[in-house]
Parts: sequence; C-alpha cells; structure tokens
Amino acid sequence: MPGPILIALTALVLVVGIIGSTGPDLDFLMWGSILAGLTIGGVWLLTLIIVSADTRLRFDRKTWARWLTPPSIFFVGIMIMASGFPASARFEASRTALEQAAARAQAGDHFDAGWIGLVQVYDVQVDGTKTLFQISTSDYSSKCSLAYAGTDYAAMSAWVSTAWNVKSYGHGWWYGCQGQNWSD
Repeated sequence: MPGPILIALTALVLVVGIIGSTGPDLDFLMWGSILAGLTIGGVWLLTLIIVSADTRLRFDRKTWARWLTPPSIFFVGIMIMASGFPASARFEASRTALEQAAARAQAGDHFDAGWIGLVQVYDVQVDGTKTLFQISTSDYSSKCSLAYAGTDYAAMSAWVSTAWNVKSYGHGWWYGCQGQNWSD
C-alpha cells in the first residue's frame, strides 16, 4: 500500500510542477515534474499489479483511498498546470507593483533586471504609450513579455493582431511570446 513517503513525494512533484507552470523560463520544472510523476505512476502501477496478484484487489475503503491518492494528486496537478491559473495568480499578485513600474518607466525611470512583485523582469522598454516587461531570456520561450498599454487599446491591437500566443489579462495588460511587433 502506498505509504506517506510516496504520497509526500507525489505532492512535492505536484508543487514543483505548479511553480514551473507560472513562468516561461520555469516550464522545464513543469515538464520535469510531469516526467517524475509518470515515473512515480509507473512504480505505483507495478506495485498495484504485484499486490493485486495476492489480493485480487479486494481492499477496504481506507486501503483504496491510499492507493488512489498518488494518481489523484498527479491528475489534479496536471489539471492545475493546464488551466493557466498559477501564471494568472502570479500576475494578479504582482499587478499593482507592475502598474507602478509601468508608470515609472513612462516617466523615464530606468530599470535593471530584477523582481517586480512576483515576476522576474529582465528588461523594461517603453514605446510610445506601451511598456514592455521582458520576463524571459531563453531562446526556447522566445523572450516572452508582459505589456501594458493602459487605456490605449488601439496601440495594443496592432501588436495583438501580428503576435501569437497572446493572452489579455484585462485592464490594459497583455502577455505574449514570439512575433511581437512593438513599432507603431
């Protein structure tokens, strides 16, 4: 029967995956946790097959609950990662700090790479009424960015139409990767 160590390991893999799903440069954590979860699942399945030969799967409810806990944790983790909720929650927790940083950038302040709220920012650029927060440096994630245009939807709509993988966070905030065109 799965013990507390296997359940704790599965939960740890879930937490690492959720953290990895919050940003473009951390997605290797997400994929690594999925692979680790599949490995744990293989061990779990092999153990279940061995045990079922002796018991013919005649378990009481408590035993079934312990057997189903690791795969349940894994599938709940996959659903949370696929939902996009962790990245949205991280952005929402950082929205106020990012809006203040955008206002300061529009006023001419210079930013070094660092954290703004819970978002690691590698570069801040201002183009007209738009502020770009580069949140990725890897070639794999193609320099994903958060963009703030405030109420200037027309300025952002040209960028949105030529970019792909774009998501609106509302209230003038956008997220996108690759194909970004920041010229007016």
